[in-house]
Amino acid sequence: MKSYGVIKMYNDEKGFGFIRLDAAPDERPREIFFHISDFHSVSLQPPKKDMRVEFEISESRDKNGENKPRARLVTSEENPVDLEPMEIASPPPRSSGASRY
Repeated sequence: MKSYGVIKMYNDEKGFGFIRLDAAPDERPREIFFHISDFHSVSLQPPKKDMRVEFEISESRDKNGENKPRARLVTSEENPVDLEPMEIASPPPRSSGASRY
């Protein structure tokens, strides 16, 4: 399920930041962690403060082993990226005959 928000803070040196959610359900925090590896942009523009983004919420373990909410598949609303899974074709079967090379 897509969620929306604004990047509240991003630390370029450490590669992480926090997103302020537009509307947070009661059981979720109002701010959520994201890592640069989860940020996708067509324009290759890095995340920046006050950038509007869409994302999915999942859970991951923090350094203490506790499950915490985390933003995944974060994209800028100005430059959305299609992150739907792609169907990958299988390579053609190899022939048992002699090599052409």
